[in-house]
Amino acid sequence: MFSLLFEYFKYNFNSNPIVHKRSKHQLITDQISNLYFILKLYIGKVVLDKILRIYKEAEPLKGCHPRGGFVFVMLGNSDWGFLDCPKDPNDDGPKYLLLAACSLIILLPMFIIHYLEFKEVYFKIGGTSRKTLQGNLVRKFLNYDETARAQLGPCDLIMAMNRDTQSLVHDGYMQLFPLAQNLGKLVMMVMLQLSLGAYFATIPVFIYPIFLTFFLLRRNKLTTRMAEEQDAAQNEMVSYVTQVMTIYRLIGDYLKRPEAVEETEARVGAFNKKMIAADSVNLNNRFSCQWLSTLCVAAWFIVGGRMVINGESEIGTFVTNLQVFEFVGQAWTAIFEVMLKMQSALPYLRKIVRYMNLPIDLEKRMRLNRKRRAHGEEARIAAKEEMKRQKAAGHVIPGSFAADFVPITLDKVSYCYDNPEIIYNKIMAKNDSHHHNSVYSQPPDDSEGQIREGSMKNCSMSFPQGTLIALVGLPGDGKSTLMKLLGSQIIPDSGDLLIPPHLRALHISPQPTFFHDTLMHNLCYGVGKDDNVDGSIERVVAVCKLLQVSEKVLKYLDPVNNKNLFEVKADWGDVLSQTHRCLVSLARALIANPEVLVIHKPTVVFDDVTTENTFMALRTYVREKGVCLDLAGRATRRPRTCIITTARPKGVAVADRVFKVTPTGITEIDKANVTALVC
Repeated sequence: MFSLLFEYFKYNFNSNPIVHKRSKHQLITDQISNLYFILKLYIGKVVLDKILRIYKEAEPLKGCHPRGGFVFVMLGNSDWGFLDCPKDPNDDGPKYLLLAACSLIILLPMFIIHYLEFKEVYFKIGGTSRKTLQGNLVRKFLNYDETARAQLGPCDLIMAMNRDTQSLVHDGYMQLFPLAQNLGKLVMMVMLQLSLGAYFATIPVFIYPIFLTFFLLRRNKLTTRMAEEQDAAQNEMVSYVTQVMTIYRLIGDYLKRPEAVEETEARVGAFNKKMIAADSVNLNNRFSCQWLSTLCVAAWFIVGGRMVINGESEIGTFVTNLQVFEFVGQAWTAIFEVMLKMQSALPYLRKIVRYMNLPIDLEKRMRLNRKRRAHGEEARIAAKEEMKRQKAAGHVIPGSFAADFVPITLDKVSYCYDNPEIIYNKIMAKNDSHHHNSVYSQPPDDSEGQIREGSMKNCSMSFPQGTLIALVGLPGDGKSTLMKLLGSQIIPDSGDLLIPPHLRALHISPQPTFFHDTLMHNLCYGVGKDDNVDGSIERVVAVCKLLQVSEKVLKYLDPVNNKNLFEVKADWGDVLSQTHRCLVSLARALIANPEVLVIHKPTVVFDDVTTENTFMALRTYVREKGVCLDLAGRATRRPRTCIITTARPKGVAVADRVFKVTPTGITEIDKANVTALVC
């Protein structure tokens, strides 16, 4: 895991120019701060031993020698220095000037240190590192295949975005800077002690890493286990609260509000217990280094004090070394806490690495799109040649482009949903650090020779653009799966799905979903940012009126007479009735104006009047190549294709072609042969 953490450090350092450049700047800035820290220590010794101490002829090696001596000595060599010692040891006047010089030496660099520390605030290293992880997590999530997405709980991505990335960056990468700063400080303090001749005082510097490494290894398993248990309890708490927010109406319907509150309090209590246990372990870890630091300082009281009493050392050297011991303890304590934080970041690293490596369908989509482009080009060339032959024969060809005559085709398409037992085992194994990759690659168990509900096998169909297609079939026979395939929501396991690549297919789920935003923004979600035609307020209102959306809802689309309502942001899934939720969802699809519109059960909640009007609107969408658009541009627009599933006779009657879906195939049937049993 530490090797993996090191690999993350290298990746993060090289992943972004801001992180790369400013990480180096911060490392340099921290070492400049260390030099200033050593300078203050040295100035303190100079003030005690060279300026405040009165020189005595009986002790020529102590104090500031009036003949050829220097106040500031370079590296312990009395022949190298600057600022001559006072000629008269009893004259206080020059000492005042020397004290003023020491004050200036301390004050002037402080302006530089302040400026450098202030610039560090705007380095954005942590924020950029988090953004890199968080953006990649969302990018991965949006490209997961169905099996991978089924493994994630309702709060996994939320906790990964808010807690796991924050902890990995703050307790992982950002700890490199205090680590480098404290190691640099230790090296400089050792050099200072050696320059002062305090060789014995450097021993504790080398005792610390031996003790701390041994202690860290001994406590590694306990610390990691406590952190993982705390995070697991927090995940359980957040997951349950998220679930309560999602199914709160079900809780209210079954009068389970008290039970939900009790269960929430139980999850919170379990998390608090784990947090207290983890905090107690972390506290003991921190105090281990503080104990060692205190023991070293106490030992120096005896050893260093004895050297001063025996005349073997000066008081300034004793005090400076005492400060060094204390600062060495602080530096090693900081280093130890850095190592503990890095250790605590390992569980978060493991989670993020797992999320980053769950299977995605991007490669399948890429292969499918390449195949679509290749077959689409072949079909376009064939259609173009056919158009030439038809025109040469004197036939009138409706339409202007050969690409409009390329059919939408499924050729021996198969899709099988993963075994629920395998998905459950993957979910149970997601926090197990010892799981094997084989858990993620078990084939579905079809030993009984049965096709699972919703799956499809060797299904083929073909129909031209510019038609209204109705799919019928028994529940569980694969209509929803076929709609997802046509809408590019899932990728077929085998076979070819050939939708001309220049067409945009839009899949509309039967359960309407809305953002917490204005109604206008929700309705224009599928429109391009710069598309002022499809997303104009006039067209949005016209589409809603075409679908017979009520005036109560249309008030939220009137920025002139009802500006306050127009700017209202709400959860429209709760504000609107079930009928209007579905109508607004259909309006959003028609406003987006795709070339292929795939709608699952568009009229399942409507009465007969609304159903008939909806089917007529879809019929208009296909016939006019869009709805509520300028009729003058109809001839140059691409054909519009609409695919629906329906169990209503009116939906079958309005369709151009009807296909019956079964798990083992798709067959076209005559409208007159569609029975209630089929639907």
